Amino acid sequence: MSGAYRIRLPESEGGIPFENRADRLDEVKLVLLMGCPRSGTTFLLRCLAALPRTQARSGILVPERLCHVVGAAAGTDARVEDILWAFRDSLWKAFVSGITSRAFHARDAARHLARSPGALAVLAGRREVELGRFVMAYKEPFMAFAAERLVTHFQGARVLHLVRDGRDCADSLDRAYGSALSDEVLRADGDLWRRVGSEIGVARRVGASMVPWWVAEGRETEFLSAARTERYLWMWSQAVERGRRAGAAAPDRYLEIRYEDLCRDPASSGRAIREFLRVPASRRFDRVLAGARTGSVGIAAARGRPEAGPVEARSLLRELGYLP
Repeated sequence: MSGAYRIRLPESEGGIPFENRADRLDEVKLVLLMGCPRSGTTFLLRCLAALPRTQARSGILVPERLCHVVGAAAGTDARVEDILWAFRDSLWKAFVSGITSRAFHARDAARHLARSPGALAVLAGRREVELGRFVMAYKEPFMAFAAERLVTHFQGARVLHLVRDGRDCADSLDRAYGSALSDEVLRADGDLWRRVGSEIGVARRVGASMVPWWVAEGRETEFLSAARTERYLWMWSQAVERGRRAGAAAPDRYLEIRYEDLCRDPASSGRAIREFLRVPASRRFDRVLAGARTGSVGIAAARGRPEAGPVEARSLLRELGYLP
């Protein structure tokens, strides 16, 4: 493939084909974009895609159900490292498919004229691809449940954690995916709960129901008695709390962005993101980011949703400044 496009790839050690050198992913500017679903991660990924020499991916490279498996696994579970290496292989092969694509380099040259000579030189085979010059941004909201293990495994990765008011997240989740945490789906005598690989992931049986793994032992009855929106608020609190563990594990490689700040002052948020990722200014990035809208900020209160949920959620809402 690379010969056909005249793209020169870095030398590989020990005769191992370059596409099998997933260990070299740590040389790439890997960005793991996470946050509770309905926090704005899709919009932010679209903004990151506008940066020079950036591949923006989402989908099943890091399967959501396996994020839950990693998050739920005990620290001594040897399978976790195998799963993390599978994630690495998947991300690496996606990255390689991009940097060996003539379309990728041609598009980068056309979008960012100031840096087009470099992209054209790679296309012409006059310059070897320098891994450290490229960004791969990958979005999977449920990576938040395995954030600490991900940031520890991917030594070169930077984590962008997008946090939104949990009440707005819960309201949006209930409207978009309401049935996912419904009594019907959670019935133990059916298999609907197993089909929900995102919100539930893995579960344990409690009486006639299945309870998601992220509900603490002893709190099952409380969770099953909660309204659907409250269950989503419960999930939000767990996703945010676990996502923030990446900051404790690698504070220099973690940036928390508030959805509300992104909408109200996209210029300041964009500047913070670029400085964190150590990428140059980009008018295209700024232009896409400027499209952020404030219309969904405070949507739960506007719809008259009650402020409820587990004590952990209320405590986290206060800590984040969403409740007095």
